[in-house]
Amino acid sequence: MPLFVGEWATGTPLRYPFRLTIPPAPPPMEGELMTVSHVLRAVAEVPWAIDPKEEHPLTLVPSPEWRSRAAAQDPVAAHINGRKVGPMWVPGAIVFVLLVFTCMPVALLILPLALLMFIPSSRNAISAWRTPKVTVTVPRRVHPGQAVPAVIELERFSAPLKGVSASLMCVERVISGSGKHQRTYEQTLYEETLALSPNEKRTRFEGHGVLPDLPMWSFEGGSYSVNWMLLVRLECSAWPDWITAWPLSLDPAEAPARLAPPSTKVVAKLPEEPPAPEPVAAPPLAPPIEAPPPAAAPTLDGDEAQLTTLSRALKAASPLNDERAALLHEAAATPLTFTLRAERVERSFGLHLPEGHRDGRTATGALPDGTPVSVSLSDADTAAAEGKPRGTPLKVTATVTGWNTLYDRVELVGALV
Repeated sequence: MPLFVGEWATGTPLRYPFRLTIPPAPPPMEGELMTVSHVLRAVAEVPWAIDPKEEHPLTLVPSPEWRSRAAAQDPVAAHINGRKVGPMWVPGAIVFVLLVFTCMPVALLILPLALLMFIPSSRNAISAWRTPKVTVTVPRRVHPGQAVPAVIELERFSAPLKGVSASLMCVERVISGSGKHQRTYEQTLYEETLALSPNEKRTRFEGHGVLPDLPMWSFEGGSYSVNWMLLVRLECSAWPDWITAWPLSLDPAEAPARLAPPSTKVVAKLPEEPPAPEPVAAPPLAPPIEAPPPAAAPTLDGDEAQLTTLSRALKAASPLNDERAALLHEAAATPLTFTLRAERVERSFGLHLPEGHRDGRTATGALPDGTPVSVSLSDADTAAAEGKPRGTPLKVTATVTGWNTLYDRVELVGALV
């Protein structure tokens, strides 16, 4: 966006106010392989020196207009006989074997090697021969913290069925290089197995999973993508398993506030004033009732007061310098004991967690004065933390590990007391 075109004079301070409308853009997120962030960059082109430039990071509010291609797909998807088998696979294999036997005297030595080449592709094709028609009903567009229902229906099943499983997964994929030097890196960011309930004939399976309340949006950016999916596996006895993924789109739940243009004016039409009623004698006044005194704000002391002070300091710290990092480094050395009013308890997420906490639960809530905090509990506290009603107080001992810039809350790692 050009703000000025012309001649400048040295020693003159200049100021150019501007207003920028940000188009639908990928929301910010932090993955294990890459990070998506947004900056506002200003450049001044001058002929007498190197062009000065400045960048300022932006916290872009996720827009519901940004969505991946999976959001437009039909919520009901059917796969008939799994993967399709090519019509020329069987005659092609027969012709190949005949040529080997008729044209080469050492066929007995080469034939086992040829069969080994056919095994990987044939196993994928054979798994579809006795696989039924699979119909999966799942919402394509989902939001953080949402319960995702899934229905799996089977027809024309001929192979002995051992089990049906479904998992919610988030996979981060990065492609680097080109040509023969191209490499693809994948990292599983989230995985949860759904508890499926079958009917009497085991032809219909129903279940649901809960997505984490984290800013891990679906993203498609060419060489970088974050893909959410429902992975369905049919396990058969003495037969290759059939595996297929249904893509999902994890998008923001609400639209951000839109600013009206400066020229927009809203004029309200005032109703006409009704005629004044005739005077009526007022009844005698009742004695005044004293209003109850306002409830006093909760008083924090000890570690809770220290955690509240730290949260305010981190929120006020500038992201352009090392002030926030210094505060976190200083606070990480001291464990804190406090009471958390849990709003939700969900499965922990992220490889940045230390050993002993990656399979545990994360309690998100607030201190008694309303300061938001999030604590990743240990694996041993899973049974004690799950199933608690909303607002249950949890006493924990934890250490500070980071600051969530999207939700303005302190993140800690600890255990129940």
